[in-house]
Amino acid sequence: MTVLRLCVNSGDLLQTAVFYFRRLNAKNWCPDERAEEILKTLVSKALNSPFVIAIGNGTASRETQVFIASLIQRGVIAAKFCVVSECGASVYSTTELAAEELSGIDINLRSAVSLARRIIDPISEYVKIAPKHLGVGLYQHSVNEKRLDEMLDIVVRECVSNVGVDVNVASLQVLQRVSGLNKKTAANIIKYRQDNAGIKSREELKKINGIGPKCFEHCAGFLYVYNGKRLNAPAKKKIKLSKEFNPLDATPVHPESYQIAKQILEYAGADLTHIGQNNLYQMLAVIEERIRERGPEWLSVWELLSNPFVRKNAPVLLTNVLEMKSLKVGDILEGVVRNHANFGIFIDIGVGFNALAHSSTLLSVVPEVKISFC
Repeated sequence: MTVLRLCVNSGDLLQTAVFYFRRLNAKNWCPDERAEEILKTLVSKALNSPFVIAIGNGTASRETQVFIASLIQRGVIAAKFCVVSECGASVYSTTELAAEELSGIDINLRSAVSLARRIIDPISEYVKIAPKHLGVGLYQHSVNEKRLDEMLDIVVRECVSNVGVDVNVASLQVLQRVSGLNKKTAANIIKYRQDNAGIKSREELKKINGIGPKCFEHCAGFLYVYNGKRLNAPAKKKIKLSKEFNPLDATPVHPESYQIAKQILEYAGADLTHIGQNNLYQMLAVIEERIRERGPEWLSVWELLSNPFVRKNAPVLLTNVLEMKSLKVGDILEGVVRNHANFGIFIDIGVGFNALAHSSTLLSVVPEVKISFC
């Protein structure tokens, strides 16, 4: 098993270590004697930061989960773990891009870095892999490769437009697909954030080479800047304001509409410190009719503020291994769809094998992938 320590904000590789599982028999594996000490040392270096271990879903995945869970349950390490799909990781590790990003790093370690980064920013990692290497089975190899790449580009651009990207984490491959940016300006953003310990506000984007007034106008609304952490969970405390950070920088509201946004918050009896809190959405709902009277521009900004800025489908973080024998009728489980067919969908629910949700039990037929153009 390859063990890495990454910077959670940037995905930069900080430290590596390797230990191995040896096969005891046809079904069982056992970690070597150094494993516990290696993990204990790595976790201790995280200090007060949360430590999440990414475990690939390939060979000996279940045994690794059991081993990590035992360390957590015995209090040896303070961490959580997440099972990550290994699709395309080995292919990525042999590409020129991987060699450029992780020069001097062993190929096996490159694969492990890709898995770990998929927890931090999945789209930035998956977009580095040719779509024909992401699917299940061989069907994607029967599709015209050029057309497949074109559709991937369309889908990624649509995702970026719908959910935005974290400007301090997003990869070059994602940034260059943001409206108004290209490969050169995306590279300049990455260089700037590396040289300046990150980007602290949308306004700071104007200091980057290649981002002039027109470029800023096109890209600013899709580039999110977070103050230390993402708004991926309801905030228990109000956001602390600073001279550099504006909470609106972490929302879909474009900087040119910040003044309207502030007035809307004022109408609702709120201010910038309420952004990200659950009660803000109830406060905004009360003033809907008043906002409609102000016209379409105000209504558009109100709608952006009224949508929770919560990252959906966040990875499932675990501290223990789920077993089939522990399940009972009525349990509500969360899982990842691994494959789908006409008769249903196969879902990884963390018990060591995929569960089948038959089409007859679904609320609707298996959803089809559709594309919309704006």
